[in-house]
Amino acid sequence: TSTKLMTVEEYVSNTRRVVGDEEVPETTLRSWYDAVKQDQVSVEPLPRVPFSKLPVQPEIEGWLIAILDPLTQRRFWAVLALQRMYLFSDASEVEPADTIDLKDTVVSSVKEDQHSKDRFASDIRARSCRSCLLPWGALWGGLAKLPDVEMRAFEVLQKTDGEPAMLKNICACQPRTRFALVA
Repeated sequence: TSTKLMTVEEYVSNTRRVVGDEEVPETTLRSWYDAVKQDQVSVEPLPRVPFSKLPVQPEIEGWLIAILDPLTQRRFWAVLALQRMYLFSDASEVEPADTIDLKDTVVSSVKEDQHSKDRFASDIRARSCRSCLLPWGALWGGLAKLPDVEMRAFEVLQKTDGEPAMLKNICACQPRTRFALVA
């Protein structure tokens, strides 16, 4: 592939957006450009490997059950790193099923927030589960019968109004502004 190289004028112009003339004279910028041009910097993309093999260490990881609606719950391996939650399905340990940017969210414990508790009760109120992928098999009565389910549940809520921005891959036909997870 052919790549257009940045000219010295483009380099100086771009650098001036963040570094003033009084901080670094133009002659210095030009000499830096020439030095890099002689020994060009090249960055190769990281190979496609499981998240566990990347140099980023997760802050926390473990199995979570996403409550998508009263009849649909899905199990994911969740990895929290770099202010994002990566949700991996059993289909791939390399490509997350979805990624949630947590910078624009509020996360609440269902047990400690009455509004979250009310929404969660509505989320799990159902007789059966049509696409559960729970590790302990079919749950007659669903999540509501699990011991301490409210203690283990939390809600992820989008802060800003507007278009739903969460679970765009998992729920492509209906992205979310909020959803509940159970640990």
